[in-house]
Amino acid sequence: MNKKLLRQDIAKKIAAMSRETRELNSNIIREKIIALKEYRAAKIVLLYVPLSDEVNITRVIEDALVSGKRVALPVVQGERMIFRVIDPSWLNHLREGSLHVMEPIDHYPELNTENAEALFILTPGRAFSEAKDRLGRGKGYYDRFLSSLSHKPFLAAAAFDLQIVHHIPTDDHDKRVDCIITEKREIR
Repeated sequence: MNKKLLRQDIAKKIAAMSRETRELNSNIIREKIIALKEYRAAKIVLLYVPLSDEVNITRVIEDALVSGKRVALPVVQGERMIFRVIDPSWLNHLREGSLHVMEPIDHYPELNTENAEALFILTPGRAFSEAKDRLGRGKGYYDRFLSSLSHKPFLAAAAFDLQIVHHIPTDDHDKRVDCIITEKREIR
């Protein structure tokens, strides 16, 4: 199955889930993420504001802020993606970005990733394979961002178990994740 068809297939499966099931599964996934040793050890975490058809990780953002971690959320600027460091009032300072994703407003400072060690990144995705390949939404922002980092971060993904497939077609520039957390399993 090509990438476009796979994205469509997964979108249909997620749409068929009830809102209650999505939220219940999101709760399980959030607790598993917060319990990860790599998350707990991280000083800087890069998260994202979830879309309605993604695992709701909002409480992970809140946990990271309460835990004293530096938390940054993505902002798309043209062909590149940057991350802005947020504070506890972040929910009041979001705007819809160019891809209809909620982003922190410009008054938040850009994270300097040059010396960003102990970095934990939670990445969204449309589908994942058991080999930890990631299929995004097709724009390549995360792959380009990850390629720009000088240090290797711990790269995790939050996904509903139905987003795990046997095989994902990949290209040379596609980045694998280190760990996928679903409501049913942890794939490493």
